[in-house]
Amino acid sequence: WARFSAVDSKHVCMPLGTTLAAFFNGSTAHRSSTAPRELTRGGICAHHPGVYPKRPALPAIGGNEGVGRVAHAHGSVLELSVGDWVVPAVSSSGTWCTHTVAHVDNLLPVSSDIPVEAAATITVNPCTAYRMLRDFVPLKPGDCLIQNGSNSAVGQAVIQLAQAMGVSTINIIRGSTASEDARASFETRAKQLRDLGATIVLCEDDVNTMSGRDIVGALPVPVLALNCVGGRSSLNLAKALKRPQSVVVTYGGMSKRPVMVPTGKLIFNDLSYRGFWMTRWNETHAREDRVRMVQEVAALVRSGALETVAHRTWDIDDAVDAVAAAMQPTTGLKEILKF
Repeated sequence: WARFSAVDSKHVCMPLGTTLAAFFNGSTAHRSSTAPRELTRGGICAHHPGVYPKRPALPAIGGNEGVGRVAHAHGSVLELSVGDWVVPAVSSSGTWCTHTVAHVDNLLPVSSDIPVEAAATITVNPCTAYRMLRDFVPLKPGDCLIQNGSNSAVGQAVIQLAQAMGVSTINIIRGSTASEDARASFETRAKQLRDLGATIVLCEDDVNTMSGRDIVGALPVPVLALNCVGGRSSLNLAKALKRPQSVVVTYGGMSKRPVMVPTGKLIFNDLSYRGFWMTRWNETHAREDRVRMVQEVAALVRSGALETVAHRTWDIDDAVDAVAAAMQPTTGLKEILKF
C-alpha cells in the first residue's frame, strides 16, 4: 500500500485474486494494452487470430475483459468504494494480473449480485448485442431480425435480448444437414439456440432451399440483419431483407471474405450497410453512457432474461490446457481461468 499511497488522485487499487473470475475467450478475445489497470479477480484472454486496428506496444500485459473488486481507493475517488465490483471501461486493459492500480475513468461499476462469470464477460459480447439491437433500427414487438454466426456469444446474446423485446429471430449457423451425422450435430446446436429463445434456426446450406425459404417466409419480413461472417453468408442475409430501407450491420468477418452486396436489393430497396465496433462506441461515448449500458445489461442478467455465457472454469495451474481448449473452433464454451 505504500506504493499506492504515492499514486495520483482518482486511482483505485484492486486485487485480482482467487474468488472472482476473469474471462478467457478463444474466439473473440482481443490483444491487450501496456497499461496496467484493474480488473478481474481471475482473468485471462486468448490471442485472437484476426485483424484489429488497435495493437499494444510490446511488452504488454494480456487480458481484455474481467471483473475485479476495489481494495483501496484514493480519498478523492467518489465514484467507487472499497468492495465494489468493477469492469474495464476501455479495451485491452491488461487483466491478467493479481493486483493493479487504475484511474477511476478506466473502470465501470458492475453489480455484485449477478454471477461473477457474467460480470467478467459483460463488457464485450452482451454489450455488442445490446447496442446493435438499439442503435440501428427502432425495433418494436412483432419485428423480426436475421443473423449469422448465431451460436457465437454475441449471437446467443442477440437471441435472448431480442426475445425480451418481443422480436423474432432467424438464426443462421454453419454446417449442413446433408448426412445423418451432420444433421445430428446441427440439431444439437439448434436446440441449444431454441432453448435460449431462437425463433428459427437454419444451417447455411439450407438458407436458399425451398424449405428454408418457406420456413423464413412464415415470419414477418426481417428489418435488421447482423453479420459477423461475411462472404456469401452476408449475401444470404441481405437477400432476406425485403422491406425498403432495412439495415445490414457488420460486426465481424469470421470467413475473412468481403461483405457481399446484392445490387438489386441495394438499389431498389435502398439497403443500408453499417459497421459496429464496441471499442469505437466506448471511445465516442461518455462514461455515464457506458455505466448506464452496463447497468442495464446487468439488470437483464439479474432478471433471467440474459443467461451467463456457457463456460468452463480452469485453475491457473491448468492455464496451458485452458488456452488449448479456447483455441478449438466449435466447443461453444468460453474458458474462464481463476487465479
